[in-house]
Amino acid sequence: MSSLGTIIQILALIATIPAMVTLMASVAVARRGRAQQASTLANVGFLLVFANTLLLTLCVGIILVCFLTENMTLSYVAMNFPETDSALKPLYQVAGVWAGRQGSLLFWTWLISLFAAATAWRRMRQTDALTCAALAVVELVIMLFTCAMVLSDANNAFIATPAQYLNADGTLVAGASTGMNPLLLHWAMVLHPPATFIGYAGATLPFAYALAALVCGDTSSRWVELSDRIAV
Repeated sequence: MSSLGTIIQILALIATIPAMVTLMASVAVARRGRAQQASTLANVGFLLVFANTLLLTLCVGIILVCFLTENMTLSYVAMNFPETDSALKPLYQVAGVWAGRQGSLLFWTWLISLFAAATAWRRMRQTDALTCAALAVVELVIMLFTCAMVLSDANNAFIATPAQYLNADGTLVAGASTGMNPLLLHWAMVLHPPATFIGYAGATLPFAYALAALVCGDTSSRWVELSDRIAV
C-alpha cells in the first residue's frame, strides 16, 4: 500500500505539469486567432485535469480502504486509527482520513482537484481562454500541495510503518501507537472538517479566475460571473 500510494501520488504530481503547459498553450494559441487549435489544446488540458483528479481519488481511496480494513502497514493509519468500541467506530474510521496533518493535506488537495474537474466538465464545450488560464492556476496550486506531500516525509500519508511495530499477523505491537486523538472521537468529526475543507478548496477557483483575468488581460466582470456560483 505504501509503494502503490507513493507511486500514484508522484504520478499526480507529474500530471500537473503537462496540464498546466497544455492549458496555457491553449490561451497563447487563442490569442493568435487559431480557435480550432486552441480548442483542441484546451480539451487535452481538460482531460489531464480529469486524469489528475482520478489519481488523487485513488490516493484518498487507498487511505480510506486501509482505515476500513484496519491495515496498519501505513504509518499514518497506525498513528490515527480510532481505538474504540463505540458503535460509531466505522464513521471514525472514515474520519481517520482527515484526522491527521498528512491525511488532511491529501484530502484538501483532492477536493481542489474535484473543483477543477467540475469546472473543466462544465466549461468543456466553450473551452474559453479565461477558464483554461484559471485551470492552469488551479493545477499549479495542486502541484505545490502535492510537492509538499511527496517531498516531505512529515506530510506524506504513504510512509510505511516500521517493521518492528508490526506483529506477524499485521497487527500493531502493543503500545506502538496511541491511536486517534480521543478529542476527535465525536460524530461531528465526520461533518465539520470536510465542510471546512470544501470551503478552503472552493476558494481556490475564484482566486484562480481572478489571476486568469490578469493573465488574459480581461478587464470585464466575466471572471466574477464564472466563479460566482462556486464561491456561493
